[in-house]
Amino acid sequence: RRTTMALNKTDRRREQICAIIADNGGSSHLATILKVSRQAVDDWYRRDVPAIPQKHWPVLLKAGVSLADLAGVVE
Repeated sequence: RRTTMALNKTDRRREQICAIIADNGGSSHLATILKVSRQAVDDWYRRDVPAIPQKHWPVLLKAGVSLADLAGVVE
């Protein structure tokens, strides 16, 4: 995981999404698996409210991403 200090909830979520992307082979690899553009994957963390669209959760769950991480639950 990243060691950067998050300033607020949005920053923590952005870091969490970046970690999910990195842990799963990067934007290009995930885009290929999900059949979307690399830009679409990068937009997950670039939005004002960072989020991974729920339509991609089943594939990410099969890849080993936890439901808590997908939902942005802070432990």
